[in-house]
Amino acid sequence: MELREIIASGRYRDCYATDNPGVCVKRLKTTVRKKYFWIEIWYPSKWYMRRKFGIWNFNAYEHQIYSSLPEELKPYIPSLIEIHNEDLVLERVRNASWLYSSTLEESWIIVDEVFWAHIHRIRDIFVQRQLWFLDVFHKWNNILVKQDEDGHSSPVLIDLKRLWRDTYPFQLNLLFPGQVAQKFTRRFENFKANFKWSKESRT
Repeated sequence: MELREIIASGRYRDCYATDNPGVCVKRLKTTVRKKYFWIEIWYPSKWYMRRKFGIWNFNAYEHQIYSSLPEELKPYIPSLIEIHNEDLVLERVRNASWLYSSTLEESWIIVDEVFWAHIHRIRDIFVQRQLWFLDVFHKWNNILVKQDEDGHSSPVLIDLKRLWRDTYPFQLNLLFPGQVAQKFTRRFENFKANFKWSKESRT
């Protein structure tokens, strides 16, 4: 499979289009840039992730998480999720129109009550299963908005790597389940406050 242009970029990984239009690939960056006042330092990414999070490879870790999700969450994740060497291979999600689905940050599809019914269902499953994903409702590029042929939208979760306190090892308050639940709830409420109204109502 041939990698093409970068379609999304985070601190630790880049996501590439491929020669297969239905597939994208998350690849680890070789280095991570940290800035201390006016000084920039570049670390080997694997070393930095191991030191900060106790994880060598976010792709392998995320693949394990996707594989262990309960059946109720399967409609909200990409249909293809595979690990290949150190890359994470994913379905590149499309709308019914065959256009690629945008992130929530890009699309602002937030007035659709069907979409928000799905969001609340995901939240309820997380709470019932005590799956405290602290990233899903924290950054707006972790959720795709997939539109169906009727014009309704549903969320697709494309970044599931900050589960419980595993990737927050230095936040000692997260040793306590109640503190994790509070952090999750606070982020969810902030998420709704930012996106549960139309773009026009914010201007």
